[in-house]
Amino acid sequence: IGEPEFASLFHQGEKESMYLADVSRRVILVVLFDQRTTVGLVRLRVKQTVLDLSKVFDELFSRYADGRQPQRPLLEGADDEIDKLFGDS
Repeated sequence: IGEPEFASLFHQGEKESMYLADVSRRVILVVLFDQRTTVGLVRLRVKQTVLDLSKVFDELFSRYADGRQPQRPLLEGADDEIDKLFGDS
């Protein structure tokens, strides 16, 4: 169809839909939404979000592109944060 790559994908379900967007060619942003909004509004909001996230991830990836380890591991404390998020103690 003449596209060298796809930067986003939309899947419409019966009650819920899903919009996937490429961020920095390494991360996929997934947005789930229902009939209370439209894919047009989702695309509009995701466009700026992808630009913002791309800057963050590009900086993060370039920081460790030489193979060195971060001083503080990226996932350090992730278990505790997940527990807080879901209310597990």
